[in-house]
Amino acid sequence: MRSSAESLTAWTGFTNVWGSMTRGTQKHTGLRIILRRRRTAVVACALAIVLLAITGGYIAVTPAVARAAEINITGNALGADACVDPSVAHLQTWYDASPYVFYGIYIGGDEMGCHPQPNLSASYVNAITTGTQYWALAPLWVGPQAPCTSYANTFSYNTSDAHSQGYSQAQDAYNTDVSLGMGSRVPMNYDLEAFDNSNASCVAAARAFVSGWSAFFVYSGVYGSVVGSALAAYASSSPVPQHIWGAYPDGNPDTSDMDNSASGLSGLWVETQRLKQYTTPENVTWGGLTMNVDLDSIDGPVYAYPPS
Repeated sequence: MRSSAESLTAWTGFTNVWGSMTRGTQKHTGLRIILRRRRTAVVACALAIVLLAITGGYIAVTPAVARAAEINITGNALGADACVDPSVAHLQTWYDASPYVFYGIYIGGDEMGCHPQPNLSASYVNAITTGTQYWALAPLWVGPQAPCTSYANTFSYNTSDAHSQGYSQAQDAYNTDVSLGMGSRVPMNYDLEAFDNSNASCVAAARAFVSGWSAFFVYSGVYGSVVGSALAAYASSSPVPQHIWGAYPDGNPDTSDMDNSASGLSGLWVETQRLKQYTTPENVTWGGLTMNVDLDSIDGPVYAYPPS
């Protein structure tokens, strides 16, 4: 079952390919971006007569249809995330100076360790995704964790209850997402930290919880340790998460190298369905500004306004 806001809207898609994508003074090459738009937006394109210009084999999207949507960024493009969402000014500096095209932001959940988020608001999201910076965003929700962990908030060992809890968490994340102005089509990532994945009952509970989470969101994602969070186990959830975000800090941004024998991920989520956190937190400097971040890469979905 999908949320009503998800189910009532018919969608269509088209492909937008930039040989290079300019962001302020920074140019990023070789990114293939697949945009999905409401059918109503396509009708609006027809009514406006010329909202798409086809030149030199590229399809350019005019500002008139550059609405926020789920997009797929391919090619192991680079990004970053941090527990505390940086200020608008800090992200502007990095947007102008760094090679990063997306940023992971934590938006809520009972186990989010960075309460409060002093910068997080609808105006903040708008400021970092439009105007002088067009960050793509990968939102994270940190709710209850696996029942075999010592976290204060855990979901149930009972798989039926765990499924219901996952669905409820998705509703909470959705409501927060809407309050931040991101709408109903955001790829939402559940942060499920590592647990004892040798405990079959715990894995079954996690699978049921993720199934509940994925039953609500069209673009459901799970973030976690490639091995420790049992990511491969969720391939047998029903429904299956649309994408994964694997924590695999080997220093290599290639999302395909999560396919080691221990992870069990070979052949899973390979159709533009992966994000990867390829470092642990480290101090990184761009534009003279140092921030402590995890470094990430992407061959998968994010929320974004494409640049005009």
